Amino acid sequence: MDAQNPQPFEIIEAHYPGSKETHNPSFPPGKWCCVLSSLLLSIAVLTAAILVIVFVLKPKKPIFHLHAIQLGSFKLDATSSKEGNDSSSVLSLLFVTQNPNKFGIRYSSSVLGIFFESNPIGIIEVPTFYQPSHSRNETVLMHVLFKQLNISRFIGGELMNTSSDGYHIEIRVTGGIVAQPHVLNFSLPKIKLSLDCRISMNYGTFALSRGLSSLKSDKVLFISNFPHLSQKCSLALCI
Repeated sequence: MDAQNPQPFEIIEAHYPGSKETHNPSFPPGKWCCVLSSLLLSIAVLTAAILVIVFVLKPKKPIFHLHAIQLGSFKLDATSSKEGNDSSSVLSLLFVTQNPNKFGIRYSSSVLGIFFESNPIGIIEVPTFYQPSHSRNETVLMHVLFKQLNISRFIGGELMNTSSDGYHIEIRVTGGIVAQPHVLNFSLPKIKLSLDCRISMNYGTFALSRGLSSLKSDKVLFISNFPHLSQKCSLALCI
């Protein structure tokens, strides 16, 4: 070896078993095309489903009519001082429903709030139920739990607003409900609806006391016996 003219060292990269080679983290163009195609296909399917519902099926608002009130457990003299955490009454509301649409509708279970003079007084437990297409007189039973509602104050007129026809009571029911249309045993995407109902009643003290006495003795009260009761409900699509 010539000591005066040293040869340059040659650097050799060694690969050992188990060592990892570096790769480019970016996706190949083919994978990006697949992802983009899947996204566009999903949007197209969703758009087609919406167009079918709006223009072909022509959806109409389902009808819910309160038919009767069934008594579970009821306390006319419930007070907040003695029963701070117990429900003062448990009722069941029997609704008669109609679905004029060409498709069935399945509703998921939900909980609705009950308000009187902007104060929460109870909840309504809505069960899971199904409305067949073009169905009439389908019944749904919903349970109501009131918290510390003193019915004696209603009878005495302490919670009523005077009007020309006697007394006026308005109860508001609000909450969200998830509905899923069904066409030929095919489930369409779920939609969330916002419900806002106002139930108003104009009555004098005697008429209301008589109605509550009937409810207490017969355990059931038919709404047809109260001609001055009005129900106004609205449904809005939550986006």
